[in-house]
Amino acid sequence: MKASGWENQEAFVANPVMLFNHDDQILPIGYWDDIQVADGVISALPVFDLDDEFAAKIAKKYEKGFIRGASISLRILEVDETGDVPVVTSWEMREASMAPIPSNSGCLVILYDKNNKKVINLADFMGQHQKTKVRWILN
Repeated sequence: MKASGWENQEAFVANPVMLFNHDDQILPIGYWDDIQVADGVISALPVFDLDDEFAAKIAKKYEKGFIRGASISLRILEVDETGDVPVVTSWEMREASMAPIPSNSGCLVILYDKNNKKVINLADFMGQHQKTKVRWILN
C-alpha cells in the first residue's frame, strides 16, 4: 500500500475520527491531530476525549504503553497486480482506530520484504509513549 495513493485526504482531515477497534457502534474515543504524510509514512497524534470514561481508560492504557497498536480502515480504489505482491495504489481512509490487536500484524508498522516474501514487524520501534505519534509506513 502506498501512502502517496491516499485520495481525498481533506475528508479525513476534516473529520479525523478515532474509534476503538473500528467499532462504529459506540461513540468515538477521540480524534487524530497533526496528521502528516511524508516519505511513505502517515503519522498522527491521538487526542483522547478524557471526559468520556471509556476513552479515558483507553488513553491511560496508551500512555502506559499497554495499547501500542493502531489500525486504519480504508476503501481500496485501485490495486497494481503487476509485481510479485499486489500493491494498493489508490485508497481512501474511513477512520483510524486505537487497537490492542490491529488487523495488520505489524501493529503500527507494516513493511514487506519482497526478497524474502515476508512481513517485517517493526511495531516494537514505534509509538510507545504518551504524545508519541502513531505511524503507519505504507510503501
